[in-house]
Amino acid sequence: MTRSTGQLRVVAAASAAALAAAALTFVGAGSAQAATTHYVDDVTLSWPVSVTANSWGIATAGNVSALSPTTGTTIDGASTSYDKASGIAAADGVGHLAADGTGTVDFTGSVTYSPFAQYGTMVADKATLTLSDLELEVLQPGEGRLSALLSYHKIGGDLSPRRVTVATFDITTQTTTGGALDLQTAAPDWTNTVPAGKYAPTYTDAWPTSLVDALLTNVDDGSDISVYFYRTSASAGNNNKAPLAMSATGTVSDREVSATPTSSPNQLSVAVSAGGFSAVTNPGDAGVYVGLAPSGGLPDVSSQAGMAAFAAADYVTPGRMATGSFTSTLKAASDTLDPTKTYSVYTWQAHSHSNVSQDTETPVTIDWAALAPLASTVTAGGAAGTTYGKSATVSATVPDAGTVTLTGLGAAQEVTLTEAGVADFTVPATLAVGSYTATFAYGGGGQHAGASTTKAFTVAKAATTTSVKVAKPSAKKAGRASVALKGAAAGSKVVVTVKGGGKTVKRVVAVNAKGLAVVALAKAPQGGSFAVTAAYAGDANHKASTDRATYKVAKPAKKKR
Repeated sequence: MTRSTGQLRVVAAASAAALAAAALTFVGAGSAQAATTHYVDDVTLSWPVSVTANSWGIATAGNVSALSPTTGTTIDGASTSYDKASGIAAADGVGHLAADGTGTVDFTGSVTYSPFAQYGTMVADKATLTLSDLELEVLQPGEGRLSALLSYHKIGGDLSPRRVTVATFDITTQTTTGGALDLQTAAPDWTNTVPAGKYAPTYTDAWPTSLVDALLTNVDDGSDISVYFYRTSASAGNNNKAPLAMSATGTVSDREVSATPTSSPNQLSVAVSAGGFSAVTNPGDAGVYVGLAPSGGLPDVSSQAGMAAFAAADYVTPGRMATGSFTSTLKAASDTLDPTKTYSVYTWQAHSHSNVSQDTETPVTIDWAALAPLASTVTAGGAAGTTYGKSATVSATVPDAGTVTLTGLGAAQEVTLTEAGVADFTVPATLAVGSYTATFAYGGGGQHAGASTTKAFTVAKAATTTSVKVAKPSAKKAGRASVALKGAAAGSKVVVTVKGGGKTVKRVVAVNAKGLAVVALAKAPQGGSFAVTAAYAGDANHKASTDRATYKVAKPAKKKR
């Protein structure tokens, strides 16, 4: 038998009652009981369809062939026309069954019917319908469904393939005794409502609504196939349109996968236990991979985009599965999971996926509420302020790992939390004078969600010191005033004022890199008392400061005559 990638597909459709009956109960906060999946191979579906369909022309392809409703034997599927050979036999189905019996079996191939066939010959200009990729589902214990991709050719226009429910039914027998699958159904439901306005009165004898509605698309009088799938009169002959019971037999594989998900804040952990696997199927094989990805079929593991679909993966080496059994724990961060999707555990052959014999899909039920991160509290600490020119330290404390970003105090800074959950930040000495609001933003990590807090911070003006020293002049010689400015930047300007001798003289000087400047003091030929004031006015970041010095110059002696 040949399988195609993606044939094993899980349908999570069990009802609450069925789950309860199967003892699938939650164990502890965020932890669910293991979902165990058994795999079935070589499944054959036998279905005579309906009595009405016995006269239809039929053509088959792939693993679907015609089934004689009279003898129950398979008829050669190579022919394009049959007389009264309506039933189908779908072979080589593969699928899975959960512990409660729910699951699916998929079949490749197709069957095409021509209800307008004349003496069993397909009529090209009349309507035909095609069912392909049949899927047999056990929705819950005792209830099943058959679906297929439906397409058709009609005079009124073709219908592109769409999946429809072909039949719903009660399951009368479902056993896996001795490793063999035996599934028997009652006659499928024939209780759906006939389309309104088609025939009066409205009957409640019809095939599933999705099938009939699709067949009513692009209908004209010469190609209405839908009439063969619901009652159009009360005549006994209309009873022949009812769907007939079906059966399925196959082999239960010894391959099984058990997946137990446990949700904790910000992380999902899935404990996987598996048996019946083969490390080497073809030359070059080396173990299997196990991974967690959205349900609906194994992603394309040969492409980077396909591998990106996995929230977690593990390589199981041949040494880890010497007896065909292995265990693995898959861990996925919450931000790698999409709560709008369902997820499954997949297995496939390592490394090149040379075959699909090790392909499995096992659904997991994620407790999304338990997966939600814990609320975080960010506590701001450190200095409440500083003066211009002096750095300071502020901090944030968070009860988990991760990083904290500080904004609002100059350039943004990102710091990794210490093991104690503390992040320290240095406020630059160059931060201008003013009142600030510092924001500490925690990005989340570990089990906690992101959070933020703010803190007021003030930068005050820096104090300055201005001093002036005088080398006083004399009546015949000039002096100088030496100015020193501390705490301000080079180039800051100081106003030097000299009063005395009946004059006031002002000069503005810029201090050098050392904060020094020199002002010449003029000779005082008349002598007298003088005062020198050095004043720094301050700026946006510095306080003002001033200093004063005095000196006296003796009057020169009068010349004798």
